[in-house]
Amino acid sequence: MEGTAIGHDGRLATSETVVRLQVLGALRAVRSAAGQPDLLLELGGPRPRRLLFALAVDADRPVPPDRLAERVWGDRQPSDPRAALYTMVSRLRQVLGPEVIVTEGAIDALSAAAAGYRAVAVLSAAYGDEAVATSLAKLPHPLVIAFDADEAGRAGAHRLASLLEARQRPPVVIDLERGELNDTMRRANNWPDQMARTVAHAMQHNGVPAGVSVSR
Repeated sequence: MEGTAIGHDGRLATSETVVRLQVLGALRAVRSAAGQPDLLLELGGPRPRRLLFALAVDADRPVPPDRLAERVWGDRQPSDPRAALYTMVSRLRQVLGPEVIVTEGAIDALSAAAAGYRAVAVLSAAYGDEAVATSLAKLPHPLVIAFDADEAGRAGAHRLASLLEARQRPPVVIDLERGELNDTMRRANNWPDQMARTVAHAMQHNGVPAGVSVSR
């Protein structure tokens, strides 16, 4: 688990890590980090590889779940292909490196970290300013904003998302519908699984996550 606090000055420790997909020949995923040797990632069996390839084909473009399921299983669809896709996305996320959940307050960041995610807390929804966006934009991982489900939280999430989009780092924004992330965790029977499904559902229209590059 990783949790990081970010102040109003926008200072944040970042790591320069990127995952490259090599699609010429057998699909491979390689993680590169400054000062470290490249690491070949274990993607699992053929179906997770098909899913990753299917996303890479439409990099940075929306890919409907039905199209993904067709590319992964063809005519032999599982009984619930959408749920099976979410499960595979969750497992790939564990291998490729989870998204960064941006929360409103440290308690919610700890809740995201408890589900296995990297987490960054801003001190308040009102602190979604230029300095914070600049620091977040430096992170190599996909960004997911999960602010409180109230007027201030939604307004703060919209402002921060706009600032990140201006920096070519469009985030995914989760609508919690009610309460805050910590409330959602306390209501969950299986928090890691529920959080993974929520994030996967929110990201299903975003193609290959930011921080993943494709080479041929």
